[in-house]
Amino acid sequence: MTKVKLSARTRLTDRACATATFPSEAMKGDPYGLKDKRFEIRDTKCEGLELRITPTGSKTWVVRYRRKSDGTKRTMTLGRYPDKSLEDARIEADKARIAAGDGADPAAGVQERKAAPTFADTAELWLAHKRQKGRSERSLRDVESMLRVHINPIIGHMKLPEIRRRDLARMLDGVDSKTDGRAELAKRRKPNADGTTKASAYEGRKLTQRTNHVFAWTRAIVRWALSRDMLEIDPTSGLKSPADQSQPRDRVLSPDEIKALWSALEAAPIVSPPKRQEGDFPMTRATALAMQLALVTGQRIGEVAETAVAELSLNDVAPLWTIPKERAKNGRKHEVPLSPLAVRLIREALALGEARFATFYDDKLQKPKPTHLFSSANCDGSMHAHAPTRALGRARGSIEGVERFNVHDLRRTCATQLGELGVSPHVISAVLNHVSTARASITQAVYNKHTYTAEKRDALERWGRRLDGIVAGSEGANVVAMKRS
Repeated sequence: MTKVKLSARTRLTDRACATATFPSEAMKGDPYGLKDKRFEIRDTKCEGLELRITPTGSKTWVVRYRRKSDGTKRTMTLGRYPDKSLEDARIEADKARIAAGDGADPAAGVQERKAAPTFADTAELWLAHKRQKGRSERSLRDVESMLRVHINPIIGHMKLPEIRRRDLARMLDGVDSKTDGRAELAKRRKPNADGTTKASAYEGRKLTQRTNHVFAWTRAIVRWALSRDMLEIDPTSGLKSPADQSQPRDRVLSPDEIKALWSALEAAPIVSPPKRQEGDFPMTRATALAMQLALVTGQRIGEVAETAVAELSLNDVAPLWTIPKERAKNGRKHEVPLSPLAVRLIREALALGEARFATFYDDKLQKPKPTHLFSSANCDGSMHAHAPTRALGRARGSIEGVERFNVHDLRRTCATQLGELGVSPHVISAVLNHVSTARASITQAVYNKHTYTAEKRDALERWGRRLDGIVAGSEGANVVAMKRS
C-alpha cells in the first residue's frame, strides 16, 4: 500500500493557505482509511505554528510548544482559517511560545476562556444577586428590559473576558442612534378629529437617557463580575459616560401651572375610554388621583401606581404609607407621612377601587376586595407603573395653561416647593428617599439611623396646606416658612 504523507514543512503565504487542500489520494473513495486523519502544514517562519486540514476541507491553526514545568509537549488551537489570518496566527503563536518560555501554560488560559461565562450569563447571576439583596423588582424589570432590547443582542453572546471597549462603544452608539419608537406607534393610531396625531411630539426624539441607563447598568454588571474574579480587566474603564451628552432636567411647575393641572385632573371621568363622553378629559379618575398623589407626597410615580392597600395606615393620629424595600428603588424601606390632603386622595381612590371591584365581580360568587390602591384593568393586580406616564402623553393637549412636562417633574416640583417653605435639604432628601442621603458619609450610613418621620410629616403637611391654597387661588395662605436648620 502506498503511504500518503500527511505533513509538510514550508514557509506559509496567504496564497498557500488559501489553496492548500487535503492530499488527493484520500478523496477517491478513501482507499487508505484517511477520513478521520488530518493534513498538517508546518510554517518554517514561525516555530510551532501549523495549519491543519481535514478531508472535508476545514482549516485550523494550532501551535505546538513544550510546557516548561514538566517538559510535556502541548498543542493549542488558535482558531479557524480564514477567520484568523496567517499574520494573526503567527502573532498568537509567538505570544504562546513566549508565555510557555516564561513558565506559563497558554493552553490552560484557553480552557479558562472557554469556561468563562457570557455577558448574558453574568447578567443573570447579577440579577439573582440583586434580588437576594432586596433590590426593587420594578427597577430590576427595567434592567431586564434594557438587557433584552439593547445590551444582549450586541454583547450577550460574548465571553466576559473577550469584551472590549470597542464592543461597548458600538453598543452605546447603537442605542444613541435610535429614536423614540412612540412616533411610529402614534402614526398607526386613529387620527384626532382634526386629522392630527401625536407623532410630531416624538418625531426624531433621541433616547439620551436610555443610553445613559444602558451604560450605567452594563458597568454595574461588569464591575460586579470584576469583584467576583470573573474578570481581570474592566472594559468600561476609560469609556466616557454618555451622561456628559445630556443635561439634567430642571422642569418645575409654577403655582399657576399647578392650579391648572389640578383643575384638569379633578375633571377626569371615572369611566374608561369606551364609555367616555365627547369632550371628557382623556384620563380616568384613578390615574388622575395617582398623579395628584405623586405631587402631594413627592414619591416616584411607579411606587405610587403600585401601592398595596396593606402599605397604608390611615389612622386619625399619624397616617402613614410604608413602601417596603422590595418596591423602593433604592432597596430601603421608606415611610411616607400622609398629610390630610394625601389622605383625602387615598380615601377617594379606595372608594373608586371598591366600586369598580363590585361592578367587575357583580355576577361572580366570590367578590374579593381590592389589594392595591390603584387596580389594573382586569382587577387582578396593580395599575402598571408606566400607566400614568402613558395617560399624560394622551392628555397633554387637553391641559390648558401648562407647558410640556413629564410625570417625574411632579416629584421635582414637590421638592422645590418644600425648599421654598424652608425645609432643610436633608429632610427633603429623606422625603424623596434619596439613596445619597444614606451614603453621604460613614456617619450617615452607619451611625445615624434617625428616620426624620416627624420632620417629614411637618414638611408634607405644610406642603399640603400650601397646595390647597394654590388650588383655591390663595397661594401661600396660612403657610409660614420655617428657618432652615
